Amino acid sequence: MHASVDVHPTFITTSDGLANNSVRYLFQDSKGFIWMGTLDGLSRYDGHSFVTFRPESGDKISLANHHVKKIQEDRNGFLWFITAPELMSCYDLKHDCFVDFTGCGEYRRPYNKILETAVGDIWLWHHQSGEGAGYAGGITSAAMDMYLLQRKMGNYQLMQ
Repeated sequence: MHASVDVHPTFITTSDGLANNSVRYLFQDSKGFIWMGTLDGLSRYDGHSFVTFRPESGDKISLANHHVKKIQEDRNGFLWFITAPELMSCYDLKHDCFVDFTGCGEYRRPYNKILETAVGDIWLWHHQSGEGAGYAGGITSAAMDMYLLQRKMGNYQLMQ
């Protein structure tokens, strides 16, 4: 006995609301949304329609750059986006908005790597400069404990 699955693919493009036809990264979040990182913004798809996110001018916290390279979700319900010029953006799924993940306005610093530890701490760093930041207890919408990790003489030194 053989089972058969009938597949009917649906093609979606910019005419359907996708930010750009060059999708570079796909990710499904814990709420079931499909996020598509493109060469011209970020698209969130609910199975019927799109919401597009692009960088906004001024001081408003938004997507850092229009070229999204990687997407991941942490255990606290925050989405992390790495963009082309090695900038990081953080999106709060509970409150449906981008947030300052540093808690002190330094979210425009360059990072290109992210690690979530077994206890939910988030570590960001830049592989060339060695600079990084760690957030104890994960990221929360309220005030955060922030620790700066600086490279000094080839050794890392944790500074509060």
